[in-house]
Amino acid sequence: MISSRIPLPVLQVGLVLAWSSGYLGGVIATDTDSIVRVLLWRFACVAILFSPFLVAALRRGITWRWCLLHGTLGVVGMFVCVGLGIEGLDLGLPAGTACLISALQPLTAAVLAGPVLREPVRRAQWIGLAVGFAGVGLSVGGLSNGDQLLGYLCAFGSMLCMVAATLIAKAKWAGDDLPAALGFQTLVTAILFVPVAAYDGVLLPEPSSRFVVA
Repeated sequence: MISSRIPLPVLQVGLVLAWSSGYLGGVIATDTDSIVRVLLWRFACVAILFSPFLVAALRRGITWRWCLLHGTLGVVGMFVCVGLGIEGLDLGLPAGTACLISALQPLTAAVLAGPVLREPVRRAQWIGLAVGFAGVGLSVGGLSNGDQLLGYLCAFGSMLCMVAATLIAKAKWAGDDLPAALGFQTLVTAILFVPVAAYDGVLLPEPSSRFVVA
């Protein structure tokens, strides 16, 4: 695999940059007429991008169990997780704070993998999780009174949804056929955003550069 020839520090830096860029994209999305519109068309475009892999998997044959698993991952790990995260930004939560809360996800998942998946949990992981929550507490304490509590709840809910999706994937999925799985998950997510966008009257793309950039 290509990733096996890339030094680990490069992959780690790339992960941090990619992870953080999602919150910058969220801030840009809040400047458009509707975040729901942006999310709908973002997931629709990604689903189209991965559709050839999904079609190939359908031709090979997939099971209802496969559909249920990746449908669940799409609902929990994408639709609810991303929706709550972006909603938190829309409610006024600073992108840096949202990113800091979300950064607790890997450690939280690693710690919960002990009681849930019977995996060993090191003391350093517990210490890291405690330090992470302390950092979030300090950042929350320094924010102005105008920031809404609901934004924090959305950010924590988003993080916990990603933790749940991570644990489900670790327990039920070996990581095989990733492009087809992503195609199915993003397709499910895009479909779920359709009625929300229709209800808000934002189903069609917005003819603006802000929408395209977001």
